[in-house]
Amino acid sequence: MISKILLLSIFSIAIISGCSGDPDQEVVAESDTPPVEEAMIEESVPEEAPVEVEVPAVDANVTLESTNGAYTDAEAIDWSTIVTQQAKVLVFSDHSICTILLANFETGEYLKDVDLEPGQAVVYFTLNQPAESVPVAGVYDLTVSDMEFTGSASIRVAGGTTVMISTSTIIAAELEIAYVTSEAVTGSFAVQDRWTEMSGEFQAPII
Repeated sequence: MISKILLLSIFSIAIISGCSGDPDQEVVAESDTPPVEEAMIEESVPEEAPVEVEVPAVDANVTLESTNGAYTDAEAIDWSTIVTQQAKVLVFSDHSICTILLANFETGEYLKDVDLEPGQAVVYFTLNQPAESVPVAGVYDLTVSDMEFTGSASIRVAGGTTVMISTSTIIAAELEIAYVTSEAVTGSFAVQDRWTEMSGEFQAPII
């Protein structure tokens, strides 16, 4: 009798031990703790800060020689120092205009309209661009004219005279815009026709 009771006790313990090893229970226990990979995916990844391009400072300069009568008849013009720079962007529904102006004198007035004294002069470039566009970095060929882009280069001297770089005798005319920000347009130029040759760099604040 004792032997039967002992056997029944052993058999009951075996059944209980078998239940504790139930695969379903093991799956439930494992699902309570997510795998390491899943936990890592759920962690928030910090957003990268926007990269700001640092525009190098440019010392504006102009080298200019001309045998054009309107220029040579003017008071001798000293281009050794560029004192005032301006860039103006006008956006219209059918076209846009970017004007870059460099002067050898100081003024707070718009360089395209200001009255000039003898010895004062303004170099300016006009870029006619597609509708509702702003200047973009690149090399602009001022000898090219088409439906979307035309350009011109001029020198305004005292006495109301403007010396135009002649498109009919132009040898080279490139205006490179290196950087455009909300504050300024930075670039360089090299222009030559039969009478006039000029080159230089600028960093013109947008007005």
